[in-house]
Amino acid sequence: MCALKTGERVKEQVLGVYIPDERRYRWILVDATPEFLSGEETPHRVFSTFTDISELKHFEQKLEEKRVHLLSIMESAADGIWAIDKDMKLTYANEVFKIDFFKFVGAEIKEGEALLPLMPEAGKLFWATHYERGLRGERFTFEFNATFTNGEKRVYKVNCNPILMKEEVIGLALFASDKTRERQYTQAIEQQNRQLRDISWSQSHLVREPLTKILSICQLIKDTGFETLEELELIPELLHASEEMDQVIQKIIREANHSKK
Repeated sequence: MCALKTGERVKEQVLGVYIPDERRYRWILVDATPEFLSGEETPHRVFSTFTDISELKHFEQKLEEKRVHLLSIMESAADGIWAIDKDMKLTYANEVFKIDFFKFVGAEIKEGEALLPLMPEAGKLFWATHYERGLRGERFTFEFNATFTNGEKRVYKVNCNPILMKEEVIGLALFASDKTRERQYTQAIEQQNRQLRDISWSQSHLVREPLTKILSICQLIKDTGFETLEELELIPELLHASEEMDQVIQKIIREANHSKK
């Protein structure tokens, strides 16, 4: 044994012993303290303790597997994910957050660093307010409009979730989803709807005039009878009014198609 040969104490050394019948290792925690006789430099004997920590080792392994699994999920997510402690220092950030944060502030962020000092002055109060709100134990969602250092604009939906330990808030976990394209699509649809409403309002009276003529001629035909059509020369009038209405409809279609581009 090392302690007996060297005379030095062995503390909390872990040994793995393979058990063939169980097809697994048993993990032993060893402590050894040498004892010397008076005037001698070599140990007389060693007091040793052996503690089976196999279950603890197994638990640690399972915990590490879960940690790696969770880390893999967060790193493969499309959202920016980060966590801060009670002092608003970064405790975790996935690659998506790190990339977007660099684009936003022009500086890299590392775990253990405070976030607010790196923020642009215009954004410090905004983020300090929301971080403080979350650290008081509130779960909430908010929207953040970011302007990157290259001028690019992004819209994020941010979910803020307090991290609790024994009912005490020890930090925050935040998830930021990029909603820029979704917002652009929504705004484009709203713009098209406004244009279509404007077209409908401005062109409706143009449709009424030829439509009124057509309805009047139809009523006259109904009242007069088909025998007098040639004498009254209503067919050309009816055709003319129909052509006017067709032209108005075609104009509305062209303007509607133009508004979609």
